[in-house]
Amino acid sequence: MVKPKASLICGFLIFKLFSFQFSFAQELNGNNIYGFPPSILSTKKISIADTLNRADTVLVFRDLKITFKDSVIQHLVICIGKKSIETHIIDSTVAFSDTLMLAQDTSFSNNEKFFRNIYSYSQKKGLLSKLLSRVYTYKIKPPEVRTEGKLVKSDKPFMRYEDQRIRKVEIVVLNAFGYNVKDSLKKPASFVEKAGNAVHIKSQKWVIRNKLLFKAGDKVDPYILSETERLLRQSNYLYDAHLYVRENTTRDSVDIQVVVQDVFSISVGGSGNLSAESANMAVQDVNFLGTGQLLRYKFKYWDKLPGKANHNIRYNISNISRTLIGTDFTYGITNGQKQIGIGANRELISPALTWVGGINFNWYKFPYKNGVTIVPDFIRDTTKVNIQDFWLGYAFPFFKKKLSNAKFIVAARFVRSDYFTSKPIIDADKYPYYDSKLYLGSFSLFSRKSYKDRFIFKYGKTEDIPEGILVSYTTGLHSTIRANRLYNSLSFSISKYYNNLGYYFANLESGAFLNKGKVEDGVLMSRFLYFSPLLKLPSSWKCRNFFGLRYTLGENMIQGNTITINKEQGLRGFSSPGFGSTKFIVNAESNIFMPFNILGFRSALVFFTDFAWLGDNAQLFNKSNFYSGYGIGFKIKNDHFTFNTIQVLFGYYPTKKTSGGSNYLIFQRNNSFYTFNDFNYSRPSLIPYY
Repeated sequence: MVKPKASLICGFLIFKLFSFQFSFAQELNGNNIYGFPPSILSTKKISIADTLNRADTVLVFRDLKITFKDSVIQHLVICIGKKSIETHIIDSTVAFSDTLMLAQDTSFSNNEKFFRNIYSYSQKKGLLSKLLSRVYTYKIKPPEVRTEGKLVKSDKPFMRYEDQRIRKVEIVVLNAFGYNVKDSLKKPASFVEKAGNAVHIKSQKWVIRNKLLFKAGDKVDPYILSETERLLRQSNYLYDAHLYVRENTTRDSVDIQVVVQDVFSISVGGSGNLSAESANMAVQDVNFLGTGQLLRYKFKYWDKLPGKANHNIRYNISNISRTLIGTDFTYGITNGQKQIGIGANRELISPALTWVGGINFNWYKFPYKNGVTIVPDFIRDTTKVNIQDFWLGYAFPFFKKKLSNAKFIVAARFVRSDYFTSKPIIDADKYPYYDSKLYLGSFSLFSRKSYKDRFIFKYGKTEDIPEGILVSYTTGLHSTIRANRLYNSLSFSISKYYNNLGYYFANLESGAFLNKGKVEDGVLMSRFLYFSPLLKLPSSWKCRNFFGLRYTLGENMIQGNTITINKEQGLRGFSSPGFGSTKFIVNAESNIFMPFNILGFRSALVFFTDFAWLGDNAQLFNKSNFYSGYGIGFKIKNDHFTFNTIQVLFGYYPTKKTSGGSNYLIFQRNNSFYTFNDFNYSRPSLIPYY
């Protein structure tokens, strides 16, 4: 990927291309020891242009193995410079094409013409042009490498190296802007990119090394390498990650290069309303001093709040000394309620792990004057609660030890809640604050693999699509002064990706307490999610469609728990005082990704349709319980930053009015309405009711 320049046009280059090929091979190895003749390369024009600039990049995609002392190179980049020819190996995957791709020079689409004209203007003399040249750079991207249009399993590129010994591991950390983990030629070009990198503190190499699931001396396990890539990409302080495997001449060992790129880790935001006398502010660093640690502070002021001011602090260490144990500390004063939490947990973030577990402590204080007037007076007391949460699990291979991506998990959990209040408990059935002990045990089958794609929930960065299965049975006992209740639940989740069809996820889970033969706090929940393959539209526009279903049923909720369809729980943007015990949700959405990339900011158009039914168990699907919403909007995101997506949407709700008394609403959202179920098994827990 290079910046196009109006340099000397070498019109004879195409005509003389085959005479250059032998010199290309000599430049690659000095003596042409790769062993392929010049005639093995062929040319193909990708535009009507018959010329090629000397500064352009030439990509060679090959389906034949080029041997160098029994090593294999699959993907080469040959850059024809003004004075030299440079070569780079930038990928470890095979591209099924035997073509020399010539960068487009004189034929451009409408979008390319628009941005190229801006770039041409920025190169002229004049104050405005000079200012524009400091922040704007026009680049041509090489075509994406795809295998017959199909997604490849994440571990497939590493299969050929299986069981070879890892001789050494090298860590390369790229700065936040202007670089690419799969293109060593890409460098920061604009003033903004360079300035951003200058103030950013890069991740320390030991932080990345501690995140690896392998080390020097281990044998290559393709699944372990692909899981390492996935875990690195999911780190909130990294933009992307890629592993390169290099075979040594002896063929009995390999070297692995781990290349990661940071995100710009610091974000600051705030808002205020003078008429309401309210203000919000937040500042965070997800990679504090390059150590991979999170430090966040949030402040909210509103004259009508108890205490008027809210403060929330969080400090998180995601990985202690390569153990994958994360620690978390939180302190908050929210609406007069104080909360302190501290914990250390090792989640089953990958099937490659065996022992998991955690220890967590939380302290809460509810003041008497908490402003909550809807609860009975006997509850409105200064109450303190201490919660201790301990859990432990072991995962061992299912069927075959070689199946490192399939595990059977046995886990246990104990949660103790101690309440302190000065007033006596009048009605244990209604009073939610009483001492309790919860014992849980679970038996689970867990398997997962992943694919890599783009433009799903992000805006161009690599995303990992999980494909797996999770079956879990949980049983336990809830002991309180009210009753000793047995608990049982069963959960089943599965996801599958089909080439040319899309991604499917389905889930069904049910759980309930049993008290003297009577069901209490019973929950039945089912979910379904589908998204289509990425559809290519004219002029480099792209489209992806989403479809989701949710069904939730509650049975005999003893503390009067209810559910709603407000906002994230059903209809986007919608809010009403309605509630019920059962709901059915239908959501559909189309995202149309625009080809524009301005300073790393990408955008997409959003069209959505939401239907919901909310009522009781007996009569759900009737006209009075029906809600609907239709909307359009746009969202903007720069994945190189940590701040949330900016989404501005317009919603129309023809069947019911919102809490503001209108059928129309303009609202803003920060997160994607849909998310993956990553099949990250956690501690035994109750089926949620929402």
